[in-house]
Amino acid sequence: DEHGTISRVPDWQDDLRVALDLADRADRLTLDRFASTDLRVDRKPDRTPVTDADLRVEDEVRARLADLRPSDTVVGEERGGGASGGRDWLLDYLRRLPVWATLIALVAESRPVVGVVSAPALDRRWWASAGGGAWTSDSNGQVRRLRVSVVGSLADAYLSTTHLGSWS
Repeated sequence: DEHGTISRVPDWQDDLRVALDLADRADRLTLDRFASTDLRVDRKPDRTPVTDADLRVEDEVRARLADLRPSDTVVGEERGGGASGGRDWLLDYLRRLPVWATLIALVAESRPVVGVVSAPALDRRWWASAGGGAWTSDSNGQVRRLRVSVVGSLADAYLSTTHLGSWS
């Protein structure tokens, strides 16, 4: 810059390690509860389902973040919370039996910088960090870097989406 100092680009690898550890913990809890015969399912005020596993995962992730990142804010699908505009961890869950995923993200100063999607029943995971690239691992443990598609025309692309009417 004009003062002769070099602007430091944050390295998000330590936060990515935290997010991957959180996903490991969530995977263990959800896989354990997936096969149980006593899984409790309730309805939230918006009538969407919430399981005891969802609540337990979010509580454990919040507790772990309180230990590791006490000054960060946590916003979760089940327990709520509001973003601070500083360092905000976002927790969400996707479910469509028998496939589900835990989604963990870190947003720093309103910019997403770390993201993990972990689908333990598929034995698949996807993760990325700002400046660190995007990665995936498959059921064989093979890790590979994700790349932008080389498809050059929208007419040749494949698109998958959820019908917006399902959110109402």
